[in-house]
Amino acid sequence: MSLDRYVMIKNWSGKRLLLPLYFLLSVSIYAQPGVVTQPSDTSICVGSSALFSIVAVNTSAYQWQENDGVGWYNLTDDFTYVDGQFTPNLSINDANIGLNNYSYRCIVSDLNNDTDTSEAALLKVYEPPIITLDPINEVVCKNNVALFSVEAINGTDYKWQEYSGVGWINLSNNSFYSGTDSPDLSIFTTTGMNGFKYRCIVKNVSCPDTSSSAELQVNQTPIIYTIAGGGEYCAGGTGVEINLDESQVGISYNLVKD
Repeated sequence: MSLDRYVMIKNWSGKRLLLPLYFLLSVSIYAQPGVVTQPSDTSICVGSSALFSIVAVNTSAYQWQENDGVGWYNLTDDFTYVDGQFTPNLSINDANIGLNNYSYRCIVSDLNNDTDTSEAALLKVYEPPIITLDPINEVVCKNNVALFSVEAINGTDYKWQEYSGVGWINLSNNSFYSGTDSPDLSIFTTTGMNGFKYRCIVKNVSCPDTSSSAELQVNQTPIIYTIAGGGEYCAGGTGVEINLDESQVGISYNLVKD
């Protein structure tokens, strides 16, 4: 045989092989498909939509699969609650609580039927909390503590907000507010807070509900003044005048007989 028509190569184990040159020239090299970006776990509320996405190379076809805890199966057109099961992006629409803890993955393939499988991503579906008690309006004197409370079923997280006339803002614990991340909000009041409103956003993990708002009324603390006037008068007379030597605007006073 003529050596110029053959070539010596090594295989994966290091063994030398003498192959015809035409054999090597007829070999085609294909890049296999591969998933380079994996789908991520997703948490949604009942009735919402979830999106699972991948990025793959050298791919001509996609097939998403679902696992209900028993095993993996292909998502087809018969699954009316999904879209994009043959694309890089899978949508789960109008999810119900029955899909909680289901898993999803994608098998990618090329024209040679070589495949690669993505990692699995978990779907968590939560029901929103049910607020059973809304905060009520509070009336206090300045420098006293006002308390707003909320009660909810399935509440895992709480965030109180304040409205001062501009917009709702989240509150944080400081010298005026405590319990801003709990069901009970305490406020050390000042007259500047008069008319402010408060509400609580309650979450069940990622599903929120918002309480109704309650208004804070902060009154001035009355000051005790000296009673002026008085004295003796004759029976059948018109009496004598009794009054305070000073008073505050916005404060009501009642005369009580001792």
